[in-house]
Amino acid sequence: MIAVTNCEEKSQKKFRSKIKPYLNSSSRKCVKLRSVRPEGKSKPTTELGDVDDTPLGDVNYLLNADLMLAVSHAIEDMASEVKDGELLSTFQDLGNFEPQRKRYRELSQNLSSVRVVGCGEPPKRCGKTEFVRFCSDDLARYWVVSLASDCSHAALVCQQVNKTDQFKEKLFVGFYTFNPFFVRSIHRHFSLMMVGLGKVIKNWQIEMNLPVLTQKELKKYLKDSQ
Repeated sequence: MIAVTNCEEKSQKKFRSKIKPYLNSSSRKCVKLRSVRPEGKSKPTTELGDVDDTPLGDVNYLLNADLMLAVSHAIEDMASEVKDGELLSTFQDLGNFEPQRKRYRELSQNLSSVRVVGCGEPPKRCGKTEFVRFCSDDLARYWVVSLASDCSHAALVCQQVNKTDQFKEKLFVGFYTFNPFFVRSIHRHFSLMMVGLGKVIKNWQIEMNLPVLTQKELKKYLKDSQ
């Protein structure tokens, strides 16, 4: 068992207070994922488990878009109270950044670095926010929001698992964490990927090791949630 540091405990406590205003009936639905080893098979598979009101840290879940947005805003709100720190956010399409312009302009005033990575044409200047295009289409499947500072660490790492461009219909598999070493690792990997080191992408995806759901499991979830 890995000991939880004081930094993690403080970050987790702060996160819980920040996410409450964003939670509602639609954003609360999340399904815990579990690994099982079917009889006669050597490799474990992933199945849907229990439904939770809100996800726990360092546990993989199937999350809807509303809850993803709630977790993202909570981490951004944590960043708003940090004077020196780095905020990293990915947008699957940079065209979707406009509703967040005011929020990120304000964040960039105090933080040491605010980087927004995504596909498409970068928006016009937004304070000191730095925009970077994805160097690989593989990254467009991911939703990452990560804060690294001396006093707070938090990261959301998820991957879209269904094929849709409709925001409300998107489903993601992933987790959030307050582990400072893991958060710093995410920032280092993205720094390397943003300068064009493509091989880093494959290694990063392997390290994330996000669960894989079958289309059958997704259809079951969608049917049960109607």
